[in-house]
Amino acid sequence: MFKGVRTDSESRCIHYHLEKDIVSIKFYCCGTYYSCYKCHQELSDHKVIPWPKDSYDSLAILCGACQTELSIGQYIKTSQCPHCTHAFNEKCELHYDIYFCLSAEDGGTKAEGEGRSKTRRQSAEGKGACEGNEVKIDARGKGEHGRHTGRGE
Repeated sequence: MFKGVRTDSESRCIHYHLEKDIVSIKFYCCGTYYSCYKCHQELSDHKVIPWPKDSYDSLAILCGACQTELSIGQYIKTSQCPHCTHAFNEKCELHYDIYFCLSAEDGGTKAEGEGRSKTRRQSAEGKGACEGNEVKIDARGKGEHGRHTGRGE
């Protein structure tokens, strides 16, 4: 159901393998679930295109513990699976800009104490829709959006 480099049955991979690293993300650019963006980089032949803001109702998150699919909107508002209650790694939000087009309101979707840090909330402010953009990922795992002409290129 998901791809990754040296994964276990709950989608942990060689890059992220803590107890809470159980989320796979369906990539907008190819419609394939990967354990993380680094696995996507290693195993695919194309660049990441983040999910557009108007697609947040799409089922694109897979809980590795119970195999429940969540919408992007559900996922960015929670710190655990709503079905099995297994905790998600709250540090995954540091890579949201690689997976999803963020806006100021996305930065404040989790309540204090649910894993959303003040720094991350502030960094999401001012980011508008990035629909149609590909993401260039630097060595630190930070996304840089550049214009892209279409899906899957």
